Amino acid sequence: MAGSGRDSIAKRLYNEGIPTPADVGGKKNASDKWDDSTIKLILTNPHYVGDLVQNRSTTVSMTSKKRKKVESEKLIIVEKAHDAIIIREVFDAVQQQMKIRTKYITAPKKHLFTNILFCKDCGTGMWYRSNREGYICGSYARQGKKACSNHLIREKLLKETILTDIQKLVKQIDKQQYLKKLEAQSKKSKQNIENNLRN
Repeated sequence: MAGSGRDSIAKRLYNEGIPTPADVGGKKNASDKWDDSTIKLILTNPHYVGDLVQNRSTTVSMTSKKRKKVESEKLIIVEKAHDAIIIREVFDAVQQQMKIRTKYITAPKKHLFTNILFCKDCGTGMWYRSNREGYICGSYARQGKKACSNHLIREKLLKETILTDIQKLVKQIDKQQYLKKLEAQSKKSKQNIENNLRN
């Protein structure tokens, strides 16, 4: 997995059937799908190099149970408090790599049907892929073929289909009848306003 991004690590762990930490811990509603945020927590946890970190979060106020993260300068860190399972050089290299990747990752471009199209098989939102000139299932993109199938909707075909449907609907509208209906609604609305003003 050397050099892999968090998403590809998560996808590989899921496809290999490796249980998630929540699954291992027997948590309620634990998912078998690995997530980018879980991978990040593991990769950034200094516990694995033998460090003990305390005071990570604090309550918002004395009357609230809500917690907030503590700034890194205020953390209590005891280095080499226990045996490490990862050598520090490897851990530090991963932290450096993550900083570099964060600098250069650009936000995904939104497309015409972003957050509108959903996969017919699993219900997940469809993601646009420029190299395929269309939309693929978000579950497939995130977790691979174990999560859903690799189906594609071409953006060009989708646009053409929608435009054709709109043109058909426009032709079906009886313009005269539609205008009469609008005029009647307008008169009724005007009459209601006049009645309200008199009262």
